[in-house]
Amino acid sequence: MPIVYRLNTSNMTTNNRLVWLFERYYAQTATGEEQQELFALLDINENDETIACQLKQYWEQLQHTGADTPFTKEKADALLCTILGNTTHSSTVVPIRRKNHRYWYAAAAVLVLAAAGWLFATKQQPVNTTTVKAPVVITPGSNKATLTLADGSLIELNNAQQGVIGQQGNASIVKKNSGELAYTTAGNTAAPVYNTLQTPAGGQYHVQLPDGTQVWLNAASSLHYPTAFTGSERTVTLTGEAYFEVAQQTKQPFVVQLSGSRVTVLGTHFNINDYTDENATRTTLLEGAVQVSTGQAQVVLHPGNQSVQHHGEEKLETGEVDGSAAIAWKNGLFQFDHYDIAAIMRQLSRWYQVSVQYENGVPAKKITGKISRTASLDEVLQILAFAGVHCRLQQSTIIVQ
Repeated sequence: MPIVYRLNTSNMTTNNRLVWLFERYYAQTATGEEQQELFALLDINENDETIACQLKQYWEQLQHTGADTPFTKEKADALLCTILGNTTHSSTVVPIRRKNHRYWYAAAAVLVLAAAGWLFATKQQPVNTTTVKAPVVITPGSNKATLTLADGSLIELNNAQQGVIGQQGNASIVKKNSGELAYTTAGNTAAPVYNTLQTPAGGQYHVQLPDGTQVWLNAASSLHYPTAFTGSERTVTLTGEAYFEVAQQTKQPFVVQLSGSRVTVLGTHFNINDYTDENATRTTLLEGAVQVSTGQAQVVLHPGNQSVQHHGEEKLETGEVDGSAAIAWKNGLFQFDHYDIAAIMRQLSRWYQVSVQYENGVPAKKITGKISRTASLDEVLQILAFAGVHCRLQQSTIIVQ
């Protein structure tokens, strides 16, 4: 049942109430109930003029403090564009939407951040000789992976030079200018050898297989494949998550072997999420058709369909989903569609190479929105705070409050 917030306007006019709530929000003394009442008032068009005046008043007050605040008007404008989803000014895009008047939420959030920056700058104790430890800055993941050759030797791809980096049978392994890994063959080999591409937490990588199939591997994932496809099937083994654009070869189906199922295709675009720390294996089809099978269960997916196999079960469930959400990671985004906090934290853990702890259990919240995967972890946590999910970073651990 949706939560209904009641507006308390019995003892004052709506405008006065709005100003009073805004003052408490700005001072960071508003209760959770008062914040929700403020947000409800922000949704009323008739209050726009009052809100605009209040924002201007507080910004001018902040600018005349005389403090050397690092939170300049330019930075505030950039953050405002960030919250409103304008990627021209920032890498952090389209954060959590609460209601229709998200401009006012954004502007209020920027103002409070500015105030917090001012308070920090002006309320420091006198300088002493105590060494202040620099805050931990955790950057986002990047293109990095390890390639294990048939003889067990390793190639760190992010350190490898461009050009031919190895030879496996009749296949040459090439690192392209774009960083993509590719295999070129001079003919089939009677006894193909196998390579394994593995990304660490905080890594992702793009590989073109010998048949021309394109694979994007997400963080903490691996793909095991032959350097030449010579049998009746083109079979690869996946752990973790990957997006596939399979080269069409009608007489040689492409098969992805998973921990508890397999996906068979001829030529199509699809995403598979098979992380062991998730509760299920999810196969999402964007183009073409695939067959998902496990034990006695078997389903055929069409574009926009997703199959779900809960770990330890053979049953396959299917439904319609937003395919773009399933491959948002490949396009540089975290995309949450009514996600619970634990699911979001698992994604952050894999991408930023951090662990997660919950002070008082997992908060009972659902989040919808998009955040750039190029944002720093601190930026991501600030955006989540706008949605009411408060965390702090302690070394390499996210503490969810």
